[in-house]
Amino acid sequence: MMSSKERSGLDNVMQLITDFHQTMTHTRGLQNKRAEQARHWMQGQFRRELIARAQRKRGVQDLASRIEADLALGRLSPRAAARLLLKKSGMEGYFDGETCTKE
Repeated sequence: MMSSKERSGLDNVMQLITDFHQTMTHTRGLQNKRAEQARHWMQGQFRRELIARAQRKRGVQDLASRIEADLALGRLSPRAAARLLLKKSGMEGYFDGETCTKE
């Protein structure tokens, strides 16, 4: 237990932190965690950049506004709407499901 009032226990806490860090380093847990974080951040950045670039294309925002009513009424599925936006943005041929098909 640590108490700032009694000024005790800090050495124990520091030892626990040191032991944890050594264990995480020795088992590659720290490196694996960092690699997973980097992958997650890269994917998020890619999504944000892809959306931003598509939205800057002429007419994409207007089309998105027009198809929202169809989405709300169930006349258009989210997937179909996304494909319309990809087509309008000029990126339609770049993606086939999860796989990039055009360079």
